[in-house]
Amino acid sequence: MKKKILLISYWVNKTGNSPGIMADDKIHSLLKLNYKIIVLSSFDCKKIKKENITHFRVPSISLSDYLIESKSILTLQDLILFICMLPLAITFGLFLNILEIILLKGKSGGKWFWFFLALPIAIFINVIYRVDIIFSTGGPACSHLTGILITFFSKKKLFSQLQDPLFGKGIGRSSISSNYLRIFEKILLKRCHKLIFVTKTAALEAKRRNHLFKYKIKGIYTGAIKQKI
Repeated sequence: MKKKILLISYWVNKTGNSPGIMADDKIHSLLKLNYKIIVLSSFDCKKIKKENITHFRVPSISLSDYLIESKSILTLQDLILFICMLPLAITFGLFLNILEIILLKGKSGGKWFWFFLALPIAIFINVIYRVDIIFSTGGPACSHLTGILITFFSKKKLFSQLQDPLFGKGIGRSSISSNYLRIFEKILLKRCHKLIFVTKTAALEAKRRNHLFKYKIKGIYTGAIKQKI
């Protein structure tokens, strides 16, 4: 029987989108390793229709993300869902966007508020599909936040892949965002089984600032099929 893996990524199967392309690459590698993959993503992408892949698309309650994701409505069912979500998006979603701007002195690229709906769906998938492994990747850090929270409801191992370091030189974060993300990285390391960087240099830098958890940090290049983690 094939092992089942829950792959969480805000973007997948989205043309011209680097985080989505890297997530697609990971899906391709996992298929070659003979996994059955349950993908959990945002609505801002096309649904994957391939053998051994089940794809769940979940909208964000953030008003700004809701407006972007509404452009990806494909079916009548999608339209009904977005109409039902409109009151939530223009009230609580707008409040969250304002709060984000106040706390971070600007707009974040983490898509953080996606987790509000992604988490219950992820728990549902974990129970119904009886997944063996949970894998988060991004791109937007909301996928890793969702992964962290799942570990409080499941004993399955969480593997998290950072497509870019959360903070550091050349990342373009404000000092406020960097401070928050430094804390978030430590929480992620505490909850995950392995934290994967896509370059050896990024992994080495992470080990230097996280001595207690350096045994969890790995550097695996994108596209590697033989992935010993």
